[in-house]
Amino acid sequence: MASEAMAIHKAEADRVAKDQVLAGLRARIEGIEKAGKLGGQGHQAGRNASPLALTPDLDAILPDGGLTRGALHEVVGPPGAQGAAAGFAAALMGLAANNQDGQDGQGVVLWCRRHYDGQENGELYGPGLAAFGLGPERLLEVRAGRDHDVLWALEEGLQSTALCAVLGEVSDLSFTASRRLQLAAEARGVPALVLRHDSQSHAVSAAQTRWRVESEKTRWRVEPARNGTAGYDIRWKLNLLRCRGATADSQLEDWQVEWRDGHLHDCRGRQDSRIRTGNRTAPRDFAVVAKAGQRPGYPTEPGLAV
Repeated sequence: MASEAMAIHKAEADRVAKDQVLAGLRARIEGIEKAGKLGGQGHQAGRNASPLALTPDLDAILPDGGLTRGALHEVVGPPGAQGAAAGFAAALMGLAANNQDGQDGQGVVLWCRRHYDGQENGELYGPGLAAFGLGPERLLEVRAGRDHDVLWALEEGLQSTALCAVLGEVSDLSFTASRRLQLAAEARGVPALVLRHDSQSHAVSAAQTRWRVESEKTRWRVEPARNGTAGYDIRWKLNLLRCRGATADSQLEDWQVEWRDGHLHDCRGRQDSRIRTGNRTAPRDFAVVAKAGQRPGYPTEPGLAV
């Protein structure tokens, strides 16, 4: 009887936590729609939305000529490189928010995390996200209890026309869950990203692409950037582990890209006298998550939207 009562109590607690997440998510989305941040029309991408342009070389490899908007994409990082994977995921979300299909610069994205991700993987860092085009007016953060709550929130977000992209951080992603997200993203015509912390690069899923991301040496601008100040160009090394619909010769291994002037750029073979490689550490303002020593304790509530 005691075990049965505990099971009932746990089920009720899960329901309450899920209701809290849903209520917070709906309230924020309604606020976005009422404020007219999407021009009062919502994001109506549809199945025929044009792909998201990344770089010329990457777009040439991808079967749709860019990252398919109406699809699920996975981003993974090797042990110790979760920050690099999160940064690349933030760059993709920033591109989606600021380069919508016919609605440039008007997008709002959903970033869903588990309530303990702040301590284990670092809290989201506002200035770093803003450097990737995800200012506070573009970002809706939701915190959920466990992996299945995050995935459920992503499905709910994909049903809303107020969002132009969704991203969730999880450790476990079953094929069934990935299939549900793929179908939901395809129906809405917006990208769904899953940032996986388990590094299971060979796990079976329905995702269209799976990217393995590692950090590369930061590059320092010797001459002033466009805004009149010197700065850093953040680099990643990419491996395209999976790409549904790609040809056999469309392989991508150890490909370097950098974030510069609000866009991704290919690095291999690039010659630019303004750039030099150094051993500098990337500035704090380009980190999208807090460092380990700056992470807070666990939140008191398992499900909340912030």
